[in-house]
Amino acid sequence: MAYTIRTIERILPYLKEDLMRVLLTEHFLEKMEHRCIDDDIICDVVANRTPKSIVKFKDSGINFELTYDWDDEEDLVVILAAHPPRSVILVSAYFREVFNEDS
Repeated sequence: MAYTIRTIERILPYLKEDLMRVLLTEHFLEKMEHRCIDDDIICDVVANRTPKSIVKFKDSGINFELTYDWDDEEDLVVILAAHPPRSVILVSAYFREVFNEDS
């Protein structure tokens, strides 16, 4: 089954109702530990903040990249899999440097 960006946009509001709808994999937890990123913060961001962009992976019917504003220097990028009707599976997350054209 292939999902669209609209699928993710419909799922995200349900995550605010119940954080248990943000499913964590062992792979995700290992990656967050390796990168020294608090997985609880990632769950909170996905559930409570609006991403500034959502991109679907071309080679996958279920995987998406969500980008969130973090600070002046970095964005938070979250890779997740759609798990309709009301949940997502976190795959990975990392910080990406923001290049400011004004600098």
